[in-house]
Amino acid sequence: MSQLREPSYGASRAASSRRPERRQSPRDGVRGEPSRARLVALMLGTYREMPRLSLTVRQAARLFGLRDVTCLAVLRDLVTSGDLYQTADSQYRVSAERV
Repeated sequence: MSQLREPSYGASRAASSRRPERRQSPRDGVRGEPSRARLVALMLGTYREMPRLSLTVRQAARLFGLRDVTCLAVLRDLVTSGDLYQTADSQYRVSAERV
């Protein structure tokens, strides 16, 4: 009778064991999502690292691991504060003077 073995995941498995995946990191906000301050810092940091980044709400929610409604609320706040702007085709981009 042969023994069943766990599949080998190679280097990717070893790399992931060193640092927890972002989606498994501790969450301190409502419904297990990061706090508003952490979300703002994460989103602004990402947009500033990639000044030509242009995302819809759904794309941003997926990128940052958020529910669409949470992502939309933060994006609207960033538009109100002047850090981001929304294009006619509902894309969110960093404001030129904030780069």
